[in-house]
Amino acid sequence: MNNNFRINQKKNNRFYLAVALLVMLAVAFTCLASCGEETNESSVAASSEAESSVNSEANESVNNVSDENSETSENTSPDDTYDVSDNSTSGDESEEISDVSEESEIDTEDESSEHSDTSEPEPEILGSGTADDPYLVIPDPENMTAETFETAANSSEYYAIYRVGGMYLTIEDEDAYVICDGVKYEAKKGKVSFLVPSAMATEAIIFEIGNNASESKIFSLSFANIEGSHQNPEKVNTLEDEHSVSLEAEDSTGYYYRYVAEKEGIIKFAVTADVDSVMLVTNNRNSAQRTTEADGSVGDDGTMYVEIEVQAGDEIIINVGAKPNKRGKYPAANISWTAEYL
Repeated sequence: MNNNFRINQKKNNRFYLAVALLVMLAVAFTCLASCGEETNESSVAASSEAESSVNSEANESVNNVSDENSETSENTSPDDTYDVSDNSTSGDESEEISDVSEESEIDTEDESSEHSDTSEPEPEILGSGTADDPYLVIPDPENMTAETFETAANSSEYYAIYRVGGMYLTIEDEDAYVICDGVKYEAKKGKVSFLVPSAMATEAIIFEIGNNASESKIFSLSFANIEGSHQNPEKVNTLEDEHSVSLEAEDSTGYYYRYVAEKEGIIKFAVTADVDSVMLVTNNRNSAQRTTEADGSVGDDGTMYVEIEVQAGDEIIINVGAKPNKRGKYPAANISWTAEYL
């Protein structure tokens, strides 16, 4: 019986011990959970307090720096400004930069030289210089000059030249000669000079230009409008003189004069001729134009005249010429004219 009691008591002791252990474990877990929550809350609170402290100190630091800068700005005079020369490039560095700059310039110049050395293509030569295929030439419009190609000794070449009809051609070389319209013009007193036949600007005139020298030559051609042409009218300084001109047969353009009006008024132009002729007067300021055919009147002495109104400084162009006959031919003519202010 005692043995059974002891066995039962041992079992009871073990049971109570196990229960006690369970209770202790439960209490321990409860304490741990409670302590964790309190720890987190206290940690968060501590973090907030730390942030507030840091922000406060930062603001105070910024304010202190601002105040110091303000005091420094107020106490700093213009002479106390920062000296930037301390940060400038040193002499050695400056020389290095200069050397690099010079090398860059040299490289650029070399590149430019390479590009500039590229030669432009020469203008195409039109024609071969023969009678059937003459060289095509248009003189420089600014000075009406041109050059021949190299002409071999004791030979000639052909040129078709535009915009030179009715102009004077001059070649200042004693070895040159020109054949134009079937007429040969030799050099006289060291130059060839003659009047080129009339032609439209779109028409080419054929010139055979020769070289009498024993060596090849290049000739310079100079074209000029003759005095009395539309491009180069004869200048009239005063209306008191009588003005006369003799025109050759087949001259269809006549002769031109230029007068600048000395004062305001009306100018009366009178013309006489040995053949049926015409006078045309134009005021370039307003393009007013008077002709003896349309606006002319006959005076008491049988002289044909026209009148035109002018202002001081007006440029007046006077053109006189023969009228074509019934066959459309222009006869040679001797024409004279006078003018006066009314």
